[in-house]
Amino acid sequence: MTSGRAVAESLHVGETVGEVVLTITETMLDAYAEAVGDFNPLFIEKDATGKRIAHPELLAKMATDILWVPMFERMPNIRAKQAYTFLQPVRTGVTYQARGYVAEKYEKRGRLFLVFEAIFKDESGKEVLRDRRTQLVLTEDVTIKT
Repeated sequence: MTSGRAVAESLHVGETVGEVVLTITETMLDAYAEAVGDFNPLFIEKDATGKRIAHPELLAKMATDILWVPMFERMPNIRAKQAYTFLQPVRTGVTYQARGYVAEKYEKRGRLFLVFEAIFKDESGKEVLRDRRTQLVLTEDVTIKT
């Protein structure tokens, strides 16, 4: 496996690694409910605004391929930890946008880590979700044994 050190070292804190714009649809909610087997009426029925509320992780999961996968394909890595911060409900018919960026870069016990973060905002610019993930970069001395 190719080392990710060169890619990781070329990245700078604050650098954008991906951007996404997604409009949440009822079809997305139905497919997600089916995939995870969660048919809670909260996510099936419309609320007082006439819209459905999405499963909390749906927005982050739908954005993964656009925000993170291209970066992670360039840099062999393993997820060390991940945290979501949910600030507002995500609703159908609303368009959300996010920018994924390098939040931190550090070495610990001789291992190289990168922290990526994406802040999702609704159409009015209000923050609805933070996705923060720490990746252990695979280098010459940190590899997956097969």
